[in-house]
Amino acid sequence: MEMMRSIVRRLIGIFSSGPAVQDSTPNKSLDVSQRMDGPTEKVDAKFIEAVRLFDELDKMVSKYGTTVWNLYDDHFPELANIVSDNVMYAKVVKLMGNRTNAATLDFSKILSEELGTKLKEAAAVSIGCELNELDLININGLCDQVLSLSESRDQLYEDLKTKMNTIAPNLTALAGDLVGARLIAHAGGTLNLVTQPGSTIQVYGAEKAFRRARKRNDATPKYGNIIYNSPLISKAVPKFKGKMARTLAAKIALAIRYDVLGDPQDNTMGLETRNKLEERLRSLEGRSGRAMPRPIEVGFFASVSTLLL
Repeated sequence: MEMMRSIVRRLIGIFSSGPAVQDSTPNKSLDVSQRMDGPTEKVDAKFIEAVRLFDELDKMVSKYGTTVWNLYDDHFPELANIVSDNVMYAKVVKLMGNRTNAATLDFSKILSEELGTKLKEAAAVSIGCELNELDLININGLCDQVLSLSESRDQLYEDLKTKMNTIAPNLTALAGDLVGARLIAHAGGTLNLVTQPGSTIQVYGAEKAFRRARKRNDATPKYGNIIYNSPLISKAVPKFKGKMARTLAAKIALAIRYDVLGDPQDNTMGLETRNKLEERLRSLEGRSGRAMPRPIEVGFFASVSTLLL
């Protein structure tokens, strides 16, 4: 674990001190190939490594957090209904230890007053079994692991967010910092992402399923697991997810080209495009103007109209 923290600190130090990705030449769109062997590739390599390390840390936080929950749930099963976040769960367990200590503890630094009160009431009437001292020591050690990994992940995320706002501000404004960072990492760098069409970006993360579907002449996936994490797709109703994924992927392809090859260094284009896509989604779902009737009513009246005609 100490080695992992050392790697994170070292990577952040190297990553933060690297040269800027954006080229300062007046006309960057004339010859992109001239920049392929420049400092961009080195910075991209550090950036990609940072994104992969962030995802690895996130998986480890989830894994250790789930282990804490599995071990402590027998002792205080009601806690899972009060605190659902893995990191917050580990903080509560580390502070509380045995559930009988909850009545005398102050949870105001990590929980709201309402949740703290609910936790104390649940602990007083819990039906969980007792834990011995050795089990509590082991669980406490796992909580330390979760909190340490979470701290490293959050530190790396802040650095990634800063870098994304520097190298791809419009992509960040349009798709989000993590989605944009994962797209760049999956493509192998900013210059590689610039060359990709929207149709390829749309299925990033689902390439195997796409090739398998093409081979079997089945329906191809409408989006990959990277672009799906954008709120414009994940929050859309199922029947519009594919349409929004296709539109968003096309706009992402334009945004990254604008960031890498264009001269302006603000995120105005990305914000405007995002607002237009949000308005399009509201229009599709009937949230602008008169609300769309429920699907069951549409089907019912459509059937009646057909019978009458």
